[in-house]
Amino acid sequence: MDNSVLAHAQVMGVIPTNNVAEMATIVMALLVWQSMHLCIHMDLQFVMDLVHRGLLAMEQDSWLDMPYRNWAAPLSLAVLYKHLLYLLRRHNSCLKFSWVRGHLGDKMNKWANKLMKRGVEDPLQEINVSSPWTLRGWVDDTPVLHHQSLAHLTYCVVREMTPNPLFGPKWAGFCTEWTGWIVTHFGAELDITKHLPTLWGMNAPTGFKELLWKSALGSLPLGHC
Repeated sequence: MDNSVLAHAQVMGVIPTNNVAEMATIVMALLVWQSMHLCIHMDLQFVMDLVHRGLLAMEQDSWLDMPYRNWAAPLSLAVLYKHLLYLLRRHNSCLKFSWVRGHLGDKMNKWANKLMKRGVEDPLQEINVSSPWTLRGWVDDTPVLHHQSLAHLTYCVVREMTPNPLFGPKWAGFCTEWTGWIVTHFGAELDITKHLPTLWGMNAPTGFKELLWKSALGSLPLGHC
């Protein structure tokens, strides 16, 4: 069955490169045609290597951060890679990838390049690939021993095994009281238990965190006197 989507979009959330744009295109195709036979043509060998073996190698190595080169604030594409592998595994029909040499007159390749330019100049929609949703359990993202520092492995183990004290019974009354105060003063139904861990991890003044701790537990926080 022949189906075409003659549309273009602008990739948001990451630094736009040819590799990112082609991965985003594959993601869009897999989202739209989950249950259809697909033959995806591409002219980037990097992406071909990803779908044939690169993604599995990254999964085996626990998705090491792969920052952009020559960029002041490195960004990792690991989230996008994970989502792409998830969509490949979720696809429930025949799926084939074929490489074509670019700029040699291929009709569909030329049309894809035109859509790419339109997406930059006048996008019909925006595709944010910085935080795609991946169903838990489809992709292995547990830490591995090789290529990982002891500090990072320790952090992962503690994060997964140590209960968060902010969800303990000592904080329950405080969270209920604060949630009720927000409803009374602002008329907003805001469950503070969902936002308190984020607030605690923010770069907030130490005095503010101490005030929360004292109010909730009636005691001083641990730390230097």
